[in-house]
Amino acid sequence: MKIVNKLTIGLFIACLSACDATTVTFSEAQPSGEPQLSQLPDSLTGTFFDHDNGTVLTVSRSYLITRDTLKDTFSYKILQPYETIRGDTLFNGRTREQYPVRKAGDSLFTGYVLTDTIFDLERKNVLKAYQQQYFLNRPWDDSSWAVQKLTYRNGVLHIRRISTRNEVEMMEAITGTKDDTTRPLRVSPSKEALGEFIKEDGFIQGRTFIRRPVSNSAQ
Repeated sequence: MKIVNKLTIGLFIACLSACDATTVTFSEAQPSGEPQLSQLPDSLTGTFFDHDNGTVLTVSRSYLITRDTLKDTFSYKILQPYETIRGDTLFNGRTREQYPVRKAGDSLFTGYVLTDTIFDLERKNVLKAYQQQYFLNRPWDDSSWAVQKLTYRNGVLHIRRISTRNEVEMMEAITGTKDDTTRPLRVSPSKEALGEFIKEDGFIQGRTFIRRPVSNSAQ
């Protein structure tokens, strides 16, 4: 069916984008020498929005999850024998998935939620902090880590990664590591070297989320 095919393609493209974005990995969780934290602070928990892309970010003490609502309109004619409409729900008999639908003439309008776990302390991810910044360390392979930097101030949350050629060259210069054309570049910076990298505009690209205002209706 059309929406299933589009979802599969979207997931594939998202996977490729995430893999390509990782240009530098680290031999140990960052920052080096800082203690591992067991939870995110209460001040970070809540619901945030990336209004440009319509993404909802949920932050708890142990994980960060994004949710994107993907929408599509399709004709009854493309329904497969294993797909049925019951009331306002589309059922896929093969995958057991369900999608809310709304009838619009001879067509159906559906929306489905694509969920992505950015960080999860229950999946061997490592959380560290340094100078009011949080570092989300995820295993890249058996011996290296992919790292994102999280900052939060005045209701605005940034999650940034290392993804540009300029950042790779800057990391080479700071750590004295030579890029042998193997991607991603693997480095072992000291805490001070990582701080210098950040001051020189490392971790420059990423996403920005705005905290959802707390409702006063209950007051």
